[in-house]
Amino acid sequence: MDKEGTHFPILAACVARTQGPVLELGCGEYSTPMLHFLCNGRRLVSLEDDPDWINKYKELETNWHTLQFVDKWADARIIDEVKWDVAFVDHAPAEQRIQEIKRLKNLAKHIVIHDTENPNGIYKYDSILPEFKFRFDFKKWSTWTSVVSMFEEFIP
Repeated sequence: MDKEGTHFPILAACVARTQGPVLELGCGEYSTPMLHFLCNGRRLVSLEDDPDWINKYKELETNWHTLQFVDKWADARIIDEVKWDVAFVDHAPAEQRIQEIKRLKNLAKHIVIHDTENPNGIYKYDSILPEFKFRFDFKKWSTWTSVVSMFEEFIP
């Protein structure tokens, strides 16, 4: 499995098991098209801070799938304005990920986080992941994906 797509099975399972809004932080080759086709009429918001990536998927934008360029992540108010069923965290810059995880902690039923294999590494996940009531780590490949929640356990 390409390390960029190791989140695919867990993210798809979270979306399939829920019905509410989905948030994608960081567009990608695997996540953006997959989420678009899985949501199919369900509210999906994809946020991206790289104009090239957002433009790459602009043709997927519909009345239910919003693609939005983010100049500064702290200014992306939509993150805080919705109770998300699924939020996918896979955006840049690396140090920004824990900031959005903190913002989503009490808003998202399931937060799916990519690249969790080294919690002390570049993303500094060790500073936030232990705070969650529920945690599942998908370790099938060398690049891990985790699901955390304050509300509901993810059972594979």
